[in-house]
Amino acid sequence: MDRDRISHIWRGVRRRGGAAVDALRGRGPATTTVVVPAQPAPRGWWDLLPFTAHRIELAPGVETTVAGVPPTDDVRTQLVIDACGGSLDGRTVVDLGCLEGGFTLAFAQRGAVRALGIEARELSVQRCELARSLLAVDNAEFVVADIKDELGRHDPFDVVFATGIVYHVADPAGFLRTMRSACGHVALVDTHVADPDHATHDCSEMVTKESH
Repeated sequence: MDRDRISHIWRGVRRRGGAAVDALRGRGPATTTVVVPAQPAPRGWWDLLPFTAHRIELAPGVETTVAGVPPTDDVRTQLVIDACGGSLDGRTVVDLGCLEGGFTLAFAQRGAVRALGIEARELSVQRCELARSLLAVDNAEFVVADIKDELGRHDPFDVVFATGIVYHVADPAGFLRTMRSACGHVALVDTHVADPDHATHDCSEMVTKESH
């Protein structure tokens, strides 16, 4: 899809989702709150904007959110590329808990022959597909699935990428074993860790009391 086509589509987004687009481009008033409801399902793809975390450039000056992580320029993306000898050409990549698909798409755009994003939330995968479609990235795909079940359907991947997922699972050690069995070359894990003496996140008063 060429840039003129993206610009044409974007003009349609502006007509249909004025408040969301103003927030997306940072023009809304400071007190504006844009809510993307989980229920009911989005009526159209413009209702999927803005994204919650992945800042993906769809066209010059047009990004999926005004804040968040730019996966194309993120250090974790570069770490994976460096670990693969400076290029992803011919490599297969799986992104576990891919959220809105920014890293999956970045790997595909940086040369991976195939990039698969696995995500549990249907709404997130709809956002992944929106970005993939607008960017015309054919070597990326997204599925709503259980990670262990989906990995069992595939041969090992050259790269297994897991960022912001390990601390969500009930059995982290088992999850890492699943990752290892699916990894043919490089695995990157980025997660929060628990320090017994220092809080890394603000907890609610209820959680704090129950922890003592």
